[in-house]
Amino acid sequence: MKLTPEELEELKALEAEEKQRLEEEKAASLRQHLEALRTSKRLSSKFGKPGHDFVVLETKVGNFVVRKPKDVDLDALSSDAPEGDRAQLETLAVNVVVEPDEITLRKLMAENPGLAPAITTAAVKLAKVTLEEEAKK
Repeated sequence: MKLTPEELEELKALEAEEKQRLEEEKAASLRQHLEALRTSKRLSSKFGKPGHDFVVLETKVGNFVVRKPKDVDLDALSSDAPEGDRAQLETLAVNVVVEPDEITLRKLMAENPGLAPAITTAAVKLAKVTLEEEAKK
């Protein structure tokens, strides 16, 4: 079935809008990545080696500076709790996030259910790097 001239015009307009939206998303993503790299550089003197002692986690709701968890932070994850216990994940997230502040973090976690698991995953990966390095010694 052939499109009418009006439908073709509408198609072109919608495709142009979609192209513009994608370009804006790409530019925003690049800006966010640039800010993550700047933050990583700025904090390396305070927190240590990026990717080892801390990481800047880039998410759709912003960047989060996650430091390597201490043993006591990891102890908060009870082995007898159900997998993915939200309260435990949020507690660990609050303990390891350096930026943004706790109030902002709690608000964002309440609005974005996947944020706490993403943060805790990043923290556990940092702890795993240290364990692997110690095992090599």
